[in-house]
Amino acid sequence: MATTKHTAAQRKKLVSEYQTSGQAQNEWCKENGIGKSTLSKWLKDAIDTPMVQQTWARVQINSADSKPVLVIKIGNFKIQVDEGFSKTLLTEILEVLVTVC
Repeated sequence: MATTKHTAAQRKKLVSEYQTSGQAQNEWCKENGIGKSTLSKWLKDAIDTPMVQQTWARVQINSADSKPVLVIKIGNFKIQVDEGFSKTLLTEILEVLVTVC
């Protein structure tokens, strides 16, 4: 396997992808071209790094007279989703926030 330098954001994203994959480490590492010892180190680093406490925000539904609005709060970020929103744009924004939060 080729040695590749990954940024902290890339490592965090890859660790998250592994953790949600449901695959064994050997299988996931082989499919993603990551050494098992490298993944093990990243997992240990993720455990040793204090994570920011995240909580769910209260969702307030406006009266029936107004159009539906969803507000997503993640840390200092607030995303308001109105009727007719772009699913593609929302997906892209959430993908970026996952790497930084």
